[in-house]
Amino acid sequence: MDTVPVRSIAAVAAATAFVAVAVIVTNTDTASAPDAPALTSLKRPVTLRWTKSKGATTYVILRNGVVVQTVAANPSSLPTQTVTVKIPCTGNTLSTLRVQARNSSGKSAPSKPSSWRC
Repeated sequence: MDTVPVRSIAAVAAATAFVAVAVIVTNTDTASAPDAPALTSLKRPVTLRWTKSKGATTYVILRNGVVVQTVAANPSSLPTQTVTVKIPCTGNTLSTLRVQARNSSGKSAPSKPSSWRC
């Protein structure tokens, strides 16, 4: 019967542990927070535009901290994303609009706010 030197077993175990750690580290990049959205149309529905976030697969539009719409990230090479958002509104109400980027690793912090009065 052949025997395997203890050093060989320890080297294989160390290499396996290193690879497992590397896989975990490379899969935790969440998307960066977008810039504050610019309101390009104040009519209803409102149109928002923001600079795309690296690594984002979807964006969530928040009104006063509540999700009002989720949109897929635009795969084009343009540096901005534009979306029309249908926001329910009752007369002369001030709202804070933010955008949050998301991907399979999680979500970014919300963008800085933009204010909109309907």
